Amino acid sequence: MTLRSALVAATAIGVSLACPARAADFGTGYHVTGYSCSNNYHCDGVYGAARRGDSRATFSMLNTYDRPGTLAVAKTLFDSAAYLRETDMVLIEQLGWFRVEDTCEACASDPAGRVDVWMAYATDDEADAITRITSGDGAPYHIWVYHSTETPPEAQRAQFAAASWRATKYTAGDAIHMGKNQGIWIDAGQQIWADRLVDGVVAQGNQGTHNSYVSPATPAQWGPWDGTASYENHNECASFLSQMFKKAYDLTDAYYRLWFGSTSPYAVDYYDKILAQQGFTRITAVRQLAAGDVLARSDVGHVGHVMTLEPYSPTEFLHPVPGTSDQWYVAAIDSSSSYHTAFDSTLGKGDTRYVSSSFQYEGAGRGYIRIQANPDGSLANYAWSEAASTVYTDIAAGRIYDVPNH
Repeated sequence: MTLRSALVAATAIGVSLACPARAADFGTGYHVTGYSCSNNYHCDGVYGAARRGDSRATFSMLNTYDRPGTLAVAKTLFDSAAYLRETDMVLIEQLGWFRVEDTCEACASDPAGRVDVWMAYATDDEADAITRITSGDGAPYHIWVYHSTETPPEAQRAQFAAASWRATKYTAGDAIHMGKNQGIWIDAGQQIWADRLVDGVVAQGNQGTHNSYVSPATPAQWGPWDGTASYENHNECASFLSQMFKKAYDLTDAYYRLWFGSTSPYAVDYYDKILAQQGFTRITAVRQLAAGDVLARSDVGHVGHVMTLEPYSPTEFLHPVPGTSDQWYVAAIDSSSSYHTAFDSTLGKGDTRYVSSSFQYEGAGRGYIRIQANPDGSLANYAWSEAASTVYTDIAAGRIYDVPNH
């Protein structure tokens, strides 16, 4: 797509690309395609010679404004003289927020204009399900573009990916070690690998053999994802989380030793690092919590506990506790000696470790906890389950930020 044709296309929908006074509403005038790392060409493309500055491809779980995904555009539009620029924020109807990061050669050949959204390790079928080029693909997505100096309306800032984007997390497909490519950042990658492990040990059955809460820990296994014979988890809470981080971002023991002073830190060490914001951005507001965030607890005379947070359901991250205005339910993944919620009547399911009132598994699992906010909206405490009366207040929530090449 040439710059001239881009100008014509934009003008046709009432957008001037020459130094507009405010953000551009591209309407449905552009095609949208999904691309992934299902082959090396795509993986090379997202951090190759076309990339500028320090930007790198990012896969986001929810595509929120604060945690956007990555988008590629035609080279003719990826320039200071054109409208689209590196780091521009792009809102795509149903798909959420993306940041312009690099170029897309195929996009330039589309006379209608095209943007590519990065879907990490999606299968070809999953990428095709997002693509809207022909009339048979479904109604075109509406697209808005904002430069770094432009502030989107609050209603748009609050938008994020619809359930269709999050349902499979677009990380199925080829069993590629996501952390091996240092040019790529998988947002909340630890949650993806935790999900895979929990879902795997449940699906293969006999959790008592393959899933346990023990120390010392043994390396986790992801069955077909890492070429091992079965899914295995034999970890306490902190060693479980450490293995998820190492798997997601290819972090070595040497890297962990520099970060924590240990290759397998305790939960309280995660708590301390979050407070010090060393490798983590501390999240204090409950409503800013997102998938993959770490919730760590420090107990007097004990090493505490640590877990990662997940959306309560495909349509909401936090679910309000009935009759309250300051409490919410949220899903959590951890490796523990006890389950969280026995059964959630709203979702029709409970903790993956819960079998009956007289029998539960230990080890890695997914359940539901209750969190509460202070009057100013900051995180006050959490309870082990939806109905638990005991709350923990010495807690900290953090989000791992882009680890440097290592």
